[in-house]
Amino acid sequence: MYYDPQLRIGVFGCSRQGASHRRSAPPVTCQDAFHFSSGSIAGQSYLVATVADGHGDKKYERSSIGSHLATQAATNVFLRFLSSSDGSVPLSESGENKPDIVRCFRGDFALALYKEWKSLVKEHIERFPHVTFPIGSEESAASLVPYQLYGTTLLFAAMIDGVILLAKIGDGDIVILKKDGSYEVPPDFDENPKHVGGTTDSLCSPDAVKNIKTWSRQGADYLSTIKAITISTDGLSNAVEEDDFPVLLSQIVGKVSKESADFLPHKLDEFSLIGSGDDVTLVGLCFGESLERIAGPAETTEIVNQPVPNIFNVFFLVDSMQGEKNDMLKQIASTLNAVFEEMQEQFPELKIERSTIMFSSNVGGNAISNLYDFQNLSSTNNPQSFVQAIDKLRDMFDTKIVHEDGTPPLCILLSDGLFSEAHEEYETAIKKLNEMPWGKKSNRIAIAIGKEGEYSEDKLALFSNTSPAIFKPHNVSELRQIVLDYP
Repeated sequence: MYYDPQLRIGVFGCSRQGASHRRSAPPVTCQDAFHFSSGSIAGQSYLVATVADGHGDKKYERSSIGSHLATQAATNVFLRFLSSSDGSVPLSESGENKPDIVRCFRGDFALALYKEWKSLVKEHIERFPHVTFPIGSEESAASLVPYQLYGTTLLFAAMIDGVILLAKIGDGDIVILKKDGSYEVPPDFDENPKHVGGTTDSLCSPDAVKNIKTWSRQGADYLSTIKAITISTDGLSNAVEEDDFPVLLSQIVGKVSKESADFLPHKLDEFSLIGSGDDVTLVGLCFGESLERIAGPAETTEIVNQPVPNIFNVFFLVDSMQGEKNDMLKQIASTLNAVFEEMQEQFPELKIERSTIMFSSNVGGNAISNLYDFQNLSSTNNPQSFVQAIDKLRDMFDTKIVHEDGTPPLCILLSDGLFSEAHEEYETAIKKLNEMPWGKKSNRIAIAIGKEGEYSEDKLALFSNTSPAIFKPHNVSELRQIVLDYP
C-alpha cells in the first residue's frame, strides 16, 4: 500500500489462494497475480496497476506463470508508450508515431499487449520446454498449445496527468466508484464473457486482440468525481449478489482509507469460502489524500503480489549403491535436482525444502551427497536398514511438517529394493508410516536402480502410492513431468 503525491492517488492490493484450491490434494497454487508501480517518465507522472487470473484447468497447467507474465507484459507496453521522448508511441501497424497517448492506447495497446505477452511466454517455454509440446514442434506451431498452457485473463488500469486508461480481456471486474455513492462500469466491461464449459476470453486465444477492450477518460472535472477504481478477479464478485457488489467494494475502500489494508487477507479468504472457492485478488486506486496518512508518500514504487510461501517438503530416501548402479544413481539424482530447480522457477510461491536420508542395504555401498540437505544415515561400520530409514522419515514428518494446510510432502525412494530385513518388518514400517497424518497425505515415488531383473519390483511397489508404481531408468522423463505437475 502506498500513496503517490504527484497524482494524489493511493494504492492497495491483496491476492489470496482460493478455499477450494487449499482443500484439494495436493493444494492448487494461486493462479492470480497483480502488479502496480508508479514513477515519472519523460516528465509525466504515472501509475499503472494490473490484475490477471490464470485459467487453472489442466490444459492451462502453467497459467499461474501466464498470469504473472500478463501483468508484466501490460506494464512493459504501457511504460514503452511513455518512454518515447516526445510523448509519441511508435507501435501502430503503419509504423507512424501517434502524439496522442489516448488515441495510441485505444488503437495500439491490444496488439502490443498480445505480442508482448506471447514474447514473454515464448521466452519462458524456451527456458523450460514442455514435455508434450516442446517449443518449435509441429503440434505447437499448428495449435498454439504452448501459449494455451499459460492462458490467463487481464485487467489493466493506468493514470497519467489527467487521464485514466483501462483495458480488459476475459472475466473480472473494473469498477469506478463515485464520491456521490454511485458507480460506473465502462461500456462492455460489465460483460464477463463465459463460453461453453465456463471458459472466458483469454490472452492465449488466437483472436485475443479483438477481445481486448479499452476505455479512457480525461479531464479534471471527471476525475474530481471519482472516489476509487477497483480491479478484482471474479473470485470476489462470485461471492455476492450482483447488486451488492459495488456496495461491498465501497465498504472495503472506506475501511482501507480509514484504517489500513491489514484486514484484507482474512476478508478475501472469507469471500472465497462463501463464494466459488476460487482465488481472490483485489487492487484499489483511491483518489485524493485518503491513503496519504496511512501509506506515506513514495516517489517511485513497484509492488508485485508475493504470497506467503507454501512450504513443500521433498524427502529423498537413497540406497547406497556400488558399480554401475552407483553411476545410475548419481545420474538420476542429478536429473532430479535439475527438475526441482525448474519447479522453483515455475512456482516461486513455493518454498521447496529438500532432505536426503541415506541408508545402506549393501554393505560398503558408496553414498552420494549431491542431494540437498544431506543427512547421512549410512556407515560402513554400522549400516542402517531401510526400515530404520522409514523410522527416520516418520521422525522428520513430526519435526519438519508443521503447517496443516501446507502442500503434502513428496517422498522419492531411489533403490534396487534388495533390502536386508524380513518382508514382515518392511510391511510393518510402511503400515506405521501410513498411520501418520502426513504419511497418509504424502505422495511416494519409487525409482528402480539397476537393469531389468536386478531390482525387486514387489518391495519397491510396496513403498509407492503413485502410478506407475515404479519408475524405471527408461521412463524417468515421465517422472519429470509428474514432479512438475505436483504443486
